[in-house]
Formats: sequence, structure tokens, C-alpha cells
Amino acid sequence: MTIVARLFVADPEERRFSQRRRVGADATLRTAKAVPHDVVVQDLSTTGCRFTSDDAFSDGTRVSIGIAGVGVHRAQILRRDGRLHGCEFVHALTPAQVEMAGHAQTVHRDVFVMHDASGFPEPSVGHYPGTMRVGIALGGAVVAWAAVGLAAAAIL
Repeated sequence: MTIVARLFVADPEERRFSQRRRVGADATLRTAKAVPHDVVVQDLSTTGCRFTSDDAFSDGTRVSIGIAGVGVHRAQILRRDGRLHGCEFVHALTPAQVEMAGHAQTVHRDVFVMHDASGFPEPSVGHYPGTMRVGIALGGAVVAWAAVGLAAAAIL
């Protein structure tokens, strides 16, 4: 019996274990201090992503990254080359999440139309009857004088 196999030799510098998908989506990265940083995710895989940022993050920095369509995930920066950073997710994404990256919108653009409000009656504002208003005022006065009396008794 013969088995035909093809052997592929991986680049020793390549440490990725999953296939990357080009995204080019805006994202928000937060460090431990929860300060937001705008980044652009260049590519994404189930195990990590590569992004560009004007801010420099050192290797080993723990971050959370929010990507439209994917959600917010914890990650660790593994490498940096100028503005380009590579990070590994603490918990791997599903292939469905990777596929949705960049497709969802975080801001919805819509046309808001003002409808004619004449069909809606003005709400009525009711008043308490006169005897109830007098009772509330007298009750409030009694409570206030009682508080003054208790405070005076506590001082003396």
C-alpha cells in the first residue's frame, strides 16, 4: 500500500496556528488603565490579530480590543514593528466571529423624520384638590417643627 503525502516546511519565524483574514476595520483597544486607543485591525484569525496604531504598545501588554461584529476580547501584545502590532487572544474566536469582523456597523446612519404631532393631544397636568394641598403644607410644617424640637433637645 502506498501513501502519497506532501510535506510543507513552515517559516520558523511564523508562529501563527490559524489562517488570517484581511479585515481593515476600525477598532478600540484599551489597556489596563481603560484608556481607549483607536486602532485599525489589518488582519484577524481565531487566535489573534494584527493592527496599526499611532500609539506604541510594548510586548507583553495586556489589552482588550473591541472589533465591530466580533465584540470585545482580551489579548496580549506579542510583537511590534513601528506602528504595526501583533496580539494573541486570551480565548480564541470562533470562525463565525472572524467571518463577521468588519461587517457590523457600530454607528447606524438613518433618516429621522419628524411626524406631525397634531394627532397627539397635549398631556393634561392635574392639580391636587385645595384641601389636600393645605394638608400637605400643614403636615410639612409639623414635621419641620418636630425636627427643630428634636435638634434643640439633643443640644440641651
